[in-house]
Amino acid sequence: MCGIAGVYNFRTGAPIPGGLAGRMAAALRHRGPDDQGEYAEGPLALAMQRLSILDLSPTGHQPMANENNTVFVVFNGEIYNHALLRRELEAKGHSYRSHSDTESLLHLYEEEGPAMVERLDGMFAFALWDAPRRRLLLAVDRVGIKPLCYALTPDGLAFGSELKALLQHPSVERTLDAVALDQYLRFLYIPAPRTVLQGVKKLLPGSFLLVGEERVEERVYWRPAVHPDQALNAEAWKDAVRSTLSASVAQQLESHVPLGAFLSGGTDSSAVVAFMAQAMDRPVETFTIGFARGGRDLSYDEVAYARRVATRYGTVHSEFVVTPDLAEVLPRIVWHFDEPFANVTAVPFFYLCQLARRHVTVALAGVGGDELFSGYPRYLALRYLLLYSRIPSPVRRAIGALSGLLPPGSSEYSLTARARKFLQGGEGGVEETYLHWVSFSTREERERLYQPSWLARLAGDSMPEEADQRWSEEIRDPVDRAQAFDLQTYLPFNLLTYSDRMSMAHSLEVRVPFCGNEMLDLAGRIPGAVKVRGGLKGLLRDALRSDLPSQVLDRRKQGFSVPLASWLREELRPTVEGLLAPERVGERGWFRPEEVTRLVQEHMSGSANHANRLWALLVLDVWAELYLDRRETAVPDYPISHLVHR
Repeated sequence: MCGIAGVYNFRTGAPIPGGLAGRMAAALRHRGPDDQGEYAEGPLALAMQRLSILDLSPTGHQPMANENNTVFVVFNGEIYNHALLRRELEAKGHSYRSHSDTESLLHLYEEEGPAMVERLDGMFAFALWDAPRRRLLLAVDRVGIKPLCYALTPDGLAFGSELKALLQHPSVERTLDAVALDQYLRFLYIPAPRTVLQGVKKLLPGSFLLVGEERVEERVYWRPAVHPDQALNAEAWKDAVRSTLSASVAQQLESHVPLGAFLSGGTDSSAVVAFMAQAMDRPVETFTIGFARGGRDLSYDEVAYARRVATRYGTVHSEFVVTPDLAEVLPRIVWHFDEPFANVTAVPFFYLCQLARRHVTVALAGVGGDELFSGYPRYLALRYLLLYSRIPSPVRRAIGALSGLLPPGSSEYSLTARARKFLQGGEGGVEETYLHWVSFSTREERERLYQPSWLARLAGDSMPEEADQRWSEEIRDPVDRAQAFDLQTYLPFNLLTYSDRMSMAHSLEVRVPFCGNEMLDLAGRIPGAVKVRGGLKGLLRDALRSDLPSQVLDRRKQGFSVPLASWLREELRPTVEGLLAPERVGERGWFRPEEVTRLVQEHMSGSANHANRLWALLVLDVWAELYLDRRETAVPDYPISHLVHR
């Protein structure tokens, strides 16, 4: 695992200033503290920070070159089918100088050019320099497990694993992107291609960028495809799911450093642990986190269920019950994300990665199971929507209006909150309704929040068009379309983003077997009705009956959640009231102070639950302090009180 960075001045041919690429990579040292390297040639420079996982010897050093020093690569990730590729490439006459999967990228490119990316099974982001053709290839894996962002500059292009690398480049400006901010308030994250800064883009999942001397071209090489196979019966599908997941887990166990797994007690992580235990010749190391307040465990924990799985498979199990000190860790968490990111699940995941890194360097996780096997209630809600849409429109509008009288609920995931969102979003088509369901604020709510001057910058907002591009017209079933949408938005830029940033904050590699190529292809062949026969993730749960306790498989979906509403009213109340004070909000110039004050007062009184919206505003202010005001280049070592009392 690594942090990579580089510059290609393809427009002017100007030589790279000495040490620039190295400084960019050094900003990513948390991603790879074991080694560093740099290669520069005229208008091109590549650099990396390496976390050694495979081939711990010096032969694994990057940037890595082919036999005649005409192709160079810096690589972040793991290629799980590299042994198969190596045998094939050696049979064609290629000579290897290392045991690293990185070297297979060089030889495969020599054989197949940019089309090589279609042969790779793994998680990756890499930059490959073809010196004879003066061509730079940037690529990421199918679902964006590993990140890569880039910016066009007056001289050419700069890129890096994280935004903080690009900020070392003198031509990358810190100008806030108004549309990206609007997306952030809507989704709590910023989907590609935008980043929080104007002119900086994320590379889309399943795509690559070709940068030549005359042009920059982005190409898509993979998108979720749905081709339901009606020939197989339920038993055959169960066998296929179990065998494919087992193989995917086994494939991702290769490591020359200690390896373990996150165990939440849910179906997905439990399945990963079960197949690890069946494939390994030593006990699996597992890690679980819970929360404590007032001397008691909260209901948000899944510790007891995780313990059942750990006991069944005899794992070396570590439990960490934590009382989060958000005031202490929030500046560090926000700094590692580079841009505003308000999924509060990042907080427990930060602690979980911290715990795991004390014991292992690689951890497997169950991320992706919900998107592939219909694990979210909103997928079932789409089925109900088709029935609900038969009710006359005036009646649906009246029901939607009356739904506002429902109590606020303890969180966005409570039954009343979900019912309200369903009823208020039932007026549009499938795509419009689904976007409403996965949004945390409406356009009207955001427009009330913005200052008039900032609202004017949003004129011609292109967000609907950008979102619509993720909807596949070729997929007819609404649930399949929604899952394909999530595979390109929610999974890479929410779940996989916090998995990557919080693990890399502790120099820990996280692997996700559900996102292997064979799993993605299999999920696209299973009819939607088969996946949910018996309820959410019915097929997956049935496929695992012989591997997991029924108490784990049949319990209500809980999720990796935290008591955010109460945190904001209690432990974080001074922070909320300090960072979101009217004078401070007015100073930023983005939002109307009176509207922010209303949200704070309603939440604190308990008359409404604005937890996610307030958390988003809080994180945004901390991000602005760190990246716009203080311009921190290292992990902040101070608590949030330093920001409140600036």
